[in-house]
Amino acid sequence: LPHVTVPWAVVLRVGGASHAQGGISDDQCSLQVSLLVAGNFIGWLRLAEYIMLDQHVGPFFIMVSEMIRRDFVRFMVIPATVLPAFAVAFCVLFNSIGGGAPETDAAAAADAHSNFGNSAFSLVLLGVGLGDDMGETMVAGSDARIMVLLLLYILLVPIMALNLLVAMMAVRTSITSLHNVPI
Repeated sequence: LPHVTVPWAVVLRVGGASHAQGGISDDQCSLQVSLLVAGNFIGWLRLAEYIMLDQHVGPFFIMVSEMIRRDFVRFMVIPATVLPAFAVAFCVLFNSIGGGAPETDAAAAADAHSNFGNSAFSLVLLGVGLGDDMGETMVAGSDARIMVLLLLYILLVPIMALNLLVAMMAVRTSITSLHNVPI
């Protein structure tokens, strides 16, 4: 790990000093920070490979890596298929209804779904529980079509899909514990 982190830290420190003196641009400094973060992240992932060799915690790391490589990647097909359909539907519905007064919840919801990218991002945040009051904002002053669509989205993506992911990971845990070291 030190062989990855220390050189980038030195580069960042030298770059930061010359950046303060006006030697490099903000883009170059941003690139150096990005490379430092990427190198540090890769270094810690390499450390996990060595931890897998430990007899006490190794099986847990093996199980987690198997879950990520097999179950999570397979699971991501569901949101990747369902999310664009809901994003387009919400975008079309909110654009056809209009936002209303600029300071209302309906206007905030219409702004959050003004185009496909914003709509998909709002739905991802809502799906992982970071949507803040997005659900309340979408329902406030909305017609029945939006409320039904929101209910379907909440039932399909966060509830059913995450339950499916838990079931897939439970199966992976039992398979891993049968074929490898007992956990």
